[in-house]
Amino acid sequence: MLRVSDAGPGFAPAMLSHFGKPYQSSKGRPGGGLGLFLALNVARQLGGSMVARNREPSGAVGTMSLPLAARLGKRLLELAQVYGVEREEGRLIDLPLPQDDLANMLGATRQSVSKQLKAWEQRGWIALRYRHVAIRDSGALERAVARWSQGAAD
Repeated sequence: MLRVSDAGPGFAPAMLSHFGKPYQSSKGRPGGGLGLFLALNVARQLGGSMVARNREPSGAVGTMSLPLAARLGKRLLELAQVYGVEREEGRLIDLPLPQDDLANMLGATRQSVSKQLKAWEQRGWIALRYRHVAIRDSGALERAVARWSQGAAD
């Protein structure tokens, strides 16, 4: 989770009601108002979300949440598309992929990545091998990533 706050005047109510739409700015500059729009869309692309609110007595805070399951699922699907080789156990990501490396790619701990991978293995979505992952049910993983990207919990 990433949280950014300031001590300025905060958001006008109309700004909060249009949060995430381009060209919504209190500064009145042509072409302004893209920062929060871009941040929100980056969060969505990574399977996360972003909210903004005013603080008391003044200021504003924006919070971006990027769930590990969405980031990890999306990354595995991308790697399988580029490096995948069809095998008996599924679409093998044909490059060494230690869990430490996966965790580093995602800004997560090895333990949290391991826990998520094991949960998916138990569901039959992936198969874990020494330093390798095979996608067994890409459809289930894609649907789950889409749900997580919409903010649904698993």
